[in-house]
Amino acid sequence: MAVDFTKLRPQARARLPKQYERVELMREAPTRDGRPVPAGSRGTVVEVMGDHEAFMVEFQEPFSALVTLRPGSLRYVAE
Repeated sequence: MAVDFTKLRPQARARLPKQYERVELMREAPTRDGRPVPAGSRGTVVEVMGDHEAFMVEFQEPFSALVTLRPGSLRYVAE
């Protein structure tokens, strides 16, 4: 049986954020001292680590925090 590749949809890859871009937390993430930053919180990428393997994100709300996150934990937000 032949596969008709024209009918297959390429999987959409989420856009990875760049430094100083805004992101939204997809799920709760703990800070170093264990305080939870809730899902839906928005922050700014202050550092991209490696080849987008991790991101250091600064949050101002609900409290000021710096959290290191993997790509699956956040999404780019066009504001």
